[in-house]
Amino acid sequence: MAFVDTLRRIARTPAEALLSPTAAAQEFDSTDTAAPATERGWPAVLILLALAAWLARVGSAHEPWFDEAQAWLLARDNSLTDLLLREVRYEGSPGLWHLLLWLVQRAGLPFSGLWLVSTTLACAGAAVILFKAPFPLWLRAACVTSYFFAYQYAVVARSYALDLLFLPVLALLFRERRERPLLYCTVLGLCANSNAHSFIIAGILFTEFLIATWRAKTWPPRIVQACAIFIALAAAAVFQARVPADVSFIVGPRGVSWVYALIQIDDAFMGSISLVTGAGLDPRSIALQWLATGFLLTPSIVLFWRAGVLPLFAALTASLIVFAFVEFANAWHAGFLYLAWLFCLWQSWPQAGRLARNGRYTLIASLVFLSVIQTYGAIAAGLRDIASPYSSGPAMAVELKAYRAAHPHARIAGMGFKSFTVAPWFPANIFANYNGGAERPAYYKWITTNRFAYAAELPAWRKLATGGYDALLLSPGEMARPVIDACMTAAVKAGYCLAAKTEGGMIWRGSILEGDDLFLFARGAICAGPRTAAKAGN
Repeated sequence: MAFVDTLRRIARTPAEALLSPTAAAQEFDSTDTAAPATERGWPAVLILLALAAWLARVGSAHEPWFDEAQAWLLARDNSLTDLLLREVRYEGSPGLWHLLLWLVQRAGLPFSGLWLVSTTLACAGAAVILFKAPFPLWLRAACVTSYFFAYQYAVVARSYALDLLFLPVLALLFRERRERPLLYCTVLGLCANSNAHSFIIAGILFTEFLIATWRAKTWPPRIVQACAIFIALAAAAVFQARVPADVSFIVGPRGVSWVYALIQIDDAFMGSISLVTGAGLDPRSIALQWLATGFLLTPSIVLFWRAGVLPLFAALTASLIVFAFVEFANAWHAGFLYLAWLFCLWQSWPQAGRLARNGRYTLIASLVFLSVIQTYGAIAAGLRDIASPYSSGPAMAVELKAYRAAHPHARIAGMGFKSFTVAPWFPANIFANYNGGAERPAYYKWITTNRFAYAAELPAWRKLATGGYDALLLSPGEMARPVIDACMTAAVKAGYCLAAKTEGGMIWRGSILEGDDLFLFARGAICAGPRTAAKAGN
């Protein structure tokens, strides 16, 4: 009832008051982007503290999965020069995130505290929005409690957490980019070094900066210097992310269908609707959700057009969708579309008061609806992460430590790249069938000479089971249940039994996107009965 009452109060509130950052203005001034000190004081502080408390609760319960572990191990097992000049190129990404992990590790942060890095970045970006964005308080609160700010990029610790800080800072600097070009282009260059998607966004924004400067017909020295800074940082990103000839991760185009690429738009804005409606990926559901997303975004697009920001939004959106089609896309990459939309909404907001009255109410209604969807997705995902394991790695690491304590000379073999999720919990590589059993590296290297099976397959598993190892760790990935059963049968025939199974499921807006279970097979007395661990503390 409280939520319904809130909606009723919003419905009775004049559109001008809901649009204005002052919230109590008699008339809306479309050029006023500064809220009173009270609105950016203790209310914003309380919202930020609440967000920090939420992220601390969810982050401390989150189990890091393979991608989180991989970046951590790269930073742990390499010198700084090897990390940035040789190793990150096998990840297909610039190394700013890895550099940050390298620094916090040398400062003493354990792997169990990885979530602190991403949540700190999220809170810093949220502070920029809460204290500097031109939106009214309710919309600023909605932005920082959206799905990508309050869960996906903040809790799942990957390079995308950097964008939660960089993009709000760039949005803040955008209107003064020609007056403060050195700062703007430096942040833009750092953004380009975060990941491939950030590089695309930074490239579009730098192109816009060049066009704005060309139109101004003035190239003062500070502008030239700023351009040189960005070009140098972008070149560093390209150098780090250059694809080596012997990489195994990116071999030719890995693009997806246009349908899947366009689903990114739905994933960015309306993804939680399927949780309520039970809609799947059938064509009818996809079409309906596209229509709903288009209907929801239309008022924002109208505002972008009125503010002259629509070409920038179109360039950002089109570039990200084309990249998803040509190269690769996962559901979580949709967050960049949301962040691009938020960036453009920030730049367009001073023009919101110039919309017709019906246009203002329509814009408010769409933003309220979008905010509810986004916050619902964050809460659903966070609560599920608290209740069930995101990754099976930490629980399996506990099992493996117990096994190694009882069998200190045991030779353990693994199959499936997600087996490496356990690696950060050990000081060195534990797999005898990886890199000749050498202690370093402990991360999975995407190189053609790597003979460790990336994907679990039944024939290769049967061969591994007859290799004379003392224990086997299986990451089945997307194996069908009958194939997993066949793997278990093959292991039993080779003299193993199931010693432990740990469960995990990668969460997307409250539902399980992808399984992440691990199976430990061993010989001897440890096989008195398999143990199944569903949730283990880090």
